[in-house]
Amino acid sequence: MFEQYEVLTKKNMDMGIADNIS
Repeated sequence: MFEQYEVLTKKNMDMGIADNIS
């Protein structure tokens, strides 16, 4: 479960969605 979350987070960062979290 945690591993999948980490992958999703990495993908979001790659897509630039991390800006949404900020």
